[in-house]
Formats: sequence, C-alpha cells, structure tokens
Amino acid sequence: MSVEDSRTEWTEAAAPFVKVATITIPRQVFTTPAQEAFCEALSFTPWHSLPEHRPLGGVNRVRRVVYESVSEVRHELNGARVGALRRRAVSSRCLRPPPARTIGDRG
Repeated sequence: MSVEDSRTEWTEAAAPFVKVATITIPRQVFTTPAQEAFCEALSFTPWHSLPEHRPLGGVNRVRRVVYESVSEVRHELNGARVGALRRRAVSSRCLRPPPARTIGDRG
C-alpha cells in the first residue's frame, strides 16, 4: 500500500488495527497565571518525534507546513514566545515526494 497516494483505501484486512497502548492522563488544574502562560507557549506537532515515527506521505508534508505556520501566527497573536520549539526553515525540498514506498519497506 502506497503512503503517497491518499486516495488509496486501507482496508482492515490489508492493514489491521493493532492496539499498542492505553494512555491515562490524570485530571490536572491549570489555574495559575504561570501555568496558563506556559500552556500558551506550547505547540503540538506530530513531527516532534523519533524519525521512524514521523508522518509519511504528501498530505503530511503539506500538513507540516500548515502546522508550523498556524503555530507561528498563534504565538505571535498571543504574544507568546515559542522557546525551544522554534520553526525549522521550510524548503521546497520539504514538499517534494520521496521515492515511492509501501508499508513494510525498511528503507
């Protein structure tokens, strides 16, 4: 199955669901100004992970650019400093598809 063709339907027979974990996060209280300021400076990105867990495919390469841009704008509008989660330079190479791969390829 190609990760580059987003039109490909991944059937459960070909790619069965496998539960790998259950994450339980206890309820937390974020009522202090310091904690709220800390939370405003956070950014979520699926690419802040191990290289072997990075999102694959053309749709995800575009999604990365969108996530980074939205994060920059949100931080700017909120007057929040991005801190260690700085935006990486995005080059045209980022949007170019890599060689075709299928699930199961190790390369």
